[in-house]
Formats: sequence, C-alpha cells, structure tokens
Amino acid sequence: MRKGVSNATGRSCLILPLVDINALPDEVLLEIFDFCRAAIMNLPIVESWIWQKTWKTLVHVCQKWRHVVFSNPVGLDLRLYCTDRTHVREMLDLWPPLPIEINSSIGTLGDNIMAALEHHDRRCRSRSLH
Repeated sequence: MRKGVSNATGRSCLILPLVDINALPDEVLLEIFDFCRAAIMNLPIVESWIWQKTWKTLVHVCQKWRHVVFSNPVGLDLRLYCTDRTHVREMLDLWPPLPIEINSSIGTLGDNIMAALEHHDRRCRSRSLH
C-alpha cells in the first residue's frame, strides 16, 4: 500500500493494488459462496428456490467457479428444485446427480415429476405436495 494523491477534502488516500478475482484461491471463493448462501437463507422470508437459482448462476460464470461450487455440493446445499412447470427429465440430464426438492400440487403431478419420484427417489430430499 502506498499513499496516493489528495482527495477533494485535502486528505491523502491509500491506493490499493487491484487484484483479479481469479487470483483468489478456491477455498476463499468457497467461503464467499457459502457466505452468500447463508445470507440468502437467513432472510426473514425466503424460499429455498432463491439459493437454488443463485448457485446455478455461479456455475455459469466461469469454469473455475463451476469447479468450486460442484466440489462442495453438500456444504453449499445444492439441490435441483422442481415444480409443476419444471422439465425434470431435461434437468436431470443437464446437472450432476444432486438431491432433488419437489414442490407441487398433488393434482398437477406431471410425468416429469413422476419420473423424478420413480427413477430418482433416493435423491428426493424434500417433497412438498399440497
């Protein structure tokens, strides 16, 4: 760190070197991602699908982030969230074998969700059938 030029108030400012986020070790990124997960899950009114959508965004940023997220699926509470509108068969082909969370009305259980229940029952961690 070094002293920089004076700012508008006449005080000198510290100039910090810029660090590329790719320079951070995987463990630091994992801590950041876990902090985000905990912050989202601690919101007063939160549905688990918010974090599920967030981690999917993280794995699309770059290969390094994808590796970090998928290296700790239990710690980051990764799940595949299914609703009446989810194309479950396609989703199961796309993503690694993660736990499945189902939220559906009993009267609208489609073929997709039935496929998840029939062929991947061991992966179903949470079922909210109403």
